[in-house]
Amino acid sequence: MERQHLENLFRRYKGKLVTVRSISGSVYKGQVGEITNDYVLLTDSEAGRESQVFVIYGAIESIVVSEQASESDLVSEHLQDRERTGVPTRAARVGWW
Repeated sequence: MERQHLENLFRRYKGKLVTVRSISGSVYKGQVGEITNDYVLLTDSEAGRESQVFVIYGAIESIVVSEQASESDLVSEHLQDRERTGVPTRAARVGWW
C-alpha cells in the first residue's frame, strides 16, 4: 500500500520539479514524467541536453517538491498579464523584465 501512496503523490506533482533521495544516498532531480505502479521517470533538461532517470519506489527515502516557478512559467504569466491588463505582475517583481 505504501507504493500506492508514492504513486498518488507523484501523480499530484506530474510535470513539477522534484528532488528524490534514495536509501543508498543518491540524489536525483528532475521533472516528474511517466508514472507507473513500480517507478517514476524524472527528466532533467539542464544545459541543453536531456537526461532521464527511472527511480523505483522501493528505493525512495524522501521527496522534495520545488515550489519555485520555472523561468518559462514566469515569462508566460507576464505575457498573459500584459495582454489582459497592460500591467505586468509577478514576472516584473522578480526581475525578469
